[in-house]
Amino acid sequence: MEVSAIGPVSARQIDWRRLTAKEILEYNEQGVQVPEQYLQWAKEFQKDLSANDQDETTYEMAQAAGATQGATPGNNMVTENPQESENPKELSAQEKKEQMQKDGKNSIEIANEFRKESFERGSESIKAVDSLEDLSKKSDDAISELDGFMSDLMGEIGALKDKIETESQSGNKNNSSEINRLKRELENCGYTGQNAVNEYSTDLKQYQVEMDTLGNVASGAIDYGNLAIDIGKDLKGSPVNYMVGLITQYAGKFAVSQGGEAISAYQDALDINSANLSDIVDYQRDIKADTGVSASEASSNQEDENASQQQQAETGGMSFDTVVQAKVKQNENSSA
Repeated sequence: MEVSAIGPVSARQIDWRRLTAKEILEYNEQGVQVPEQYLQWAKEFQKDLSANDQDETTYEMAQAAGATQGATPGNNMVTENPQESENPKELSAQEKKEQMQKDGKNSIEIANEFRKESFERGSESIKAVDSLEDLSKKSDDAISELDGFMSDLMGEIGALKDKIETESQSGNKNNSSEINRLKRELENCGYTGQNAVNEYSTDLKQYQVEMDTLGNVASGAIDYGNLAIDIGKDLKGSPVNYMVGLITQYAGKFAVSQGGEAISAYQDALDINSANLSDIVDYQRDIKADTGVSASEASSNQEDENASQQQQAETGGMSFDTVVQAKVKQNENSSA
């Protein structure tokens, strides 16, 4: 259908699903308000067409081909192999293609699978961008909260150091107990501070693990998308498989585009989280410099306290020595 000399027309009067990409773009050029989903599809689809391609694929045909993975008469739709889904190893795009070839899959079945993978991985990459932005915000919120805590803590540490210096310079020989008390309080501040900073450090390191997982999602989309583009290009050389190839290319470019967006979001998130982790290291050094308590000492001390609390919980609040003594006395009474 040729679009020419369009008179006053409402977008609602047009069945956009039955138009080709070229026709949709012509309506747009002539001032018709094209719904965004159709306009975006037309622009992307048109990019996949070479100069000699005949644009006879409508939006409806493209969506149908995408929904069925381009299944053609005589070709069964590709179904997921339960054994593959149980395999935790992530295959690269090339490895998957080679595996399918070894399994006897034909070119259309391979295209079906890679088109499906590309659409799915592209969609996962869109979600990954939101998740990465959320993790970046969590990281920034955590460091902002820690900044407030450290401001209060360093103020308290500074006040204690001033008191210790005042007492030390007073010349009063009877105030050694007060100085020791202040030093113990200073040390306690060190342990409190390092334990708190360690908790924030653990959170940020977990955020980085989650970011890396999402980064892998993005790189996987690009990997599968690029191979899908190549597979589609090969199929377009055959008139019989032209549409399957075209839609496969479209799916691959979708995956590459969305994967690229997710990779950018991943790099931004890593930069933010790395900077915040660097701030944490600086705080740990500051606390050690002013109190003498290192992050590792505080962590070891916290582990000992946790073990002690666990032991008391298991023995009804009694220490291990008390339990042993009670059992010895019980045995003595029994033998008497």
